[in-house]
Amino acid sequence: MLFKKSSMLIALLLLLTITSLSNIPTTNAQCYSHNPLKISDKTPVNCAVVNERSFEKRQTLTQPNSTQMFQITFTCGISNKSLCTKVNNAFTMAGMIITATLKLTSPITVNATFINFCNSMGDCGTNTGFLTLAPARTMPMVDLDGKQRFYPQALVKQFGYSTHHTYGPFDITALFNS
Repeated sequence: MLFKKSSMLIALLLLLTITSLSNIPTTNAQCYSHNPLKISDKTPVNCAVVNERSFEKRQTLTQPNSTQMFQITFTCGISNKSLCTKVNNAFTMAGMIITATLKLTSPITVNATFINFCNSMGDCGTNTGFLTLAPARTMPMVDLDGKQRFYPQALVKQFGYSTHHTYGPFDITALFNS
């Protein structure tokens, strides 16, 4: 039961990280990478505008297997392999829930790390909690009202624009405290 609740919580948090407002065109500007431990910390990254050919775009829009639409790179930094397996399975389940809930046009990539915050980062006894989650990259786009706003890369990819900013290797970064 705890495993199912954990999977649902992970799915909900990942879903909130991906979703946003409207379909909007891109602009030439700076993208940002985010620190999942402190979302207000952002680092400018180079993300030039690229133009994909329509054939490449069609390939990403017609994924043959919906399980490929949520791709997790899981790193376990603790010695308890049984617990690592359970956490990895929870992420896999969360990905299946999100894939079944959303109509994804492009795979969402998640960099998930399960570590002991105290041992690995010296974060002992703080209020960080057991989970930190952030969009790996946000991209500037001009909204329908003419204002520039930053949107998570995972959402921008779903629009399927042939002209877009260069995507980073991951859409979402998640750190879990053991």
